[in-house]
Amino acid sequence: MTMHHGSGGFPPGAASTPRRPGKWRQGPASDSITLPRGAAMTQRITITLDDETVTALDAFMARRGYSNRSEAMRDLLHGGLARSAEEAGDPPGDCVAVASFVYDHAERELGRRLLDAQHAHHDISVATLHAHLDHQHCVEVALLRGPSAAVRPFAESLIVERGVRLGRLNLMPAPGRKRHGHHHD
Repeated sequence: MTMHHGSGGFPPGAASTPRRPGKWRQGPASDSITLPRGAAMTQRITITLDDETVTALDAFMARRGYSNRSEAMRDLLHGGLARSAEEAGDPPGDCVAVASFVYDHAERELGRRLLDAQHAHHDISVATLHAHLDHQHCVEVALLRGPSAAVRPFAESLIVERGVRLGRLNLMPAPGRKRHGHHHD
């Protein structure tokens, strides 16, 4: 990857070191940076927070076991940006999603309908967890992965099945994956 000054690189003559392993190539004939293939460029930013927010951030870090504020802020930003993208519409490309729902196991044919639907969508159904809550209710958690345009409607179809009492979908962008080599009808 080559970063040019106009697209996020450092200004000419700036003394910096790359945040990821790479080679700087700067000089009179070139003002671009060359990084190894697949390496990501990171940037250092500064933010100003009030004392109450810093205290809340430090408490968050302690609960989650973060070793530094940069890691905690990066994860908080990624989560906030993912939620914002979800509110604006589905994230482009692949996503990973968890559809969780409570249902009445006595509802006629519901278990079979849910299982049949997941088999019909085997290309995006990764795994399912099923647990009995009491004599009448079960909880099911379906892990899904694939194109957002396919995952959301499928997850929502599970949640709106007759007999499903409560349901929720958590959908977030996922890193790309290699697709297998055959087509699904």
